[in-house]
Amino acid sequence: MTDSAETIDPAEFARRLELFFGEASDTVCRVYARLPGVTERGLTLNGQLMGPSCAYADTLPARFALTDRGPGSAPLAAATVPEPCFWTPDMPHLYRASVELRRGGEVLARATRDIGLRTLGVAGGKLYYDAKRWVLRGVRSTSVPSTELHLWRELQTTLVARNPDDDLCRQASEVGVLLVAELDTLDEGAIRRLARWAAVGMVVLPADPRHERAFLRSLGQNLLFAERFVAGDPVRPSAWADVAFCEMDSPELTARIEKCAAAIVAVASPTQYPDLATARSECDQLQRQLAGHDQWAGYVA
Repeated sequence: MTDSAETIDPAEFARRLELFFGEASDTVCRVYARLPGVTERGLTLNGQLMGPSCAYADTLPARFALTDRGPGSAPLAAATVPEPCFWTPDMPHLYRASVELRRGGEVLARATRDIGLRTLGVAGGKLYYDAKRWVLRGVRSTSVPSTELHLWRELQTTLVARNPDDDLCRQASEVGVLLVAELDTLDEGAIRRLARWAAVGMVVLPADPRHERAFLRSLGQNLLFAERFVAGDPVRPSAWADVAFCEMDSPELTARIEKCAAAIVAVASPTQYPDLATARSECDQLQRQLAGHDQWAGYVA
């Protein structure tokens, strides 16, 4: 059963509205706004995209029209951004979208949300960021005392957090800290929520070959999805997994990994570190420990 726009109040519209971007290059990026689950004919999405803004740079914001794309499976609008400024931890550029749901000339609901154009991807078993080979070096939030996000950025450390809340995601998006979000189950609502934030680049799910890649993509268009393998289990990444998070039980971890297209991240056994700098250095130690094998795309302490 599909929803009528008459049943969507402004808060519900803001919760359900999806912002995502398509193929991006240095010259152009297409940004989309979509309202899934609503098929009432005659509804349109319109608005504007403004930006970029960045905490570490003076910018000259521009405005780009979000224009309705016409009848389809759900209301959809698009904006073309020339020479886009991408979200990276070094320069966390954000754009702000103001979107309206209309029936004819009547505005039914409005919402405003930030979006970051984050070019994190995977190809050939390697991670890439901004079209360059990139190695993930992360630390679990539970492995270190509470630490200001600015220090995570200064130490160029990815924050691996279990089900991070919106406040952490918002702050990380503004400060410039990449987040990897770990979930205990495939929670559709949690994935949709996490996909809203520029800082969240990857979601880690328990190993399960039954998940469908297309379904996961529908929940988080611009996310990478990682499959978690506990210590001692064979590592056989499922077809949906971009990345395999492999908990280590010994340096012989490599013997458990079957040849696959997924990027492989080595995850150290849970340890409490006195501070973030010590934990971050453990990533380098783990890299040295596993030297000689080129399949590693990242290390997590």
